[in-house]
Amino acid sequence: EAVSVNAMHAPIARERILDLLARLIDKSLVLAEPSATGELRYQLLEPMRQFAAECLVRQGTAAVLGKRHAHWFAALVAEAAAQFHGPSEVAALERIDREYANIQAAFDLLLLDQPTRRGDAVRLAHGLWWFWAARDHWVEASSRLNRLVDSVHFDDDQGPELDLLWMAGSIAWMRGD
Repeated sequence: EAVSVNAMHAPIARERILDLLARLIDKSLVLAEPSATGELRYQLLEPMRQFAAECLVRQGTAAVLGKRHAHWFAALVAEAAAQFHGPSEVAALERIDREYANIQAAFDLLLLDQPTRRGDAVRLAHGLWWFWAARDHWVEASSRLNRLVDSVHFDDDQGPELDLLWMAGSIAWMRGD
């Protein structure tokens, strides 16, 4: 099976991805660092990340890949949230900690993509609510929830959207607002 960003470029066979990644590491274009759990984490150097982002915009693939990125991290948060209040909670919170910069970027993209991805942003907020509370991210939680509340149309029978009001209110109460 092959992976393709868009139809303009030849797909890359899945078997070759690791080899190509190793070559980028050898050329110091990608950093490979072990995490506290022993996983290898890969990171583009910032100038390379900016250059790649510009290329994606020029090729017209930035929006598609941004949505894929947001969807993947929303699923990761949902998976972690399912482990809250149980024996795997610490590991789930740590996973969100490790990926938090990506999760924030995903949330921001979902807030900008009006209104087609608003439901995804609502689900992401639901998954992050306990993380924000457990990690004392009150200011960020308040800011993100308020931005989301301001962008959502509330109907009488939409529980997830109405829960946003409860989450925003509880965060405000915990902050003393």
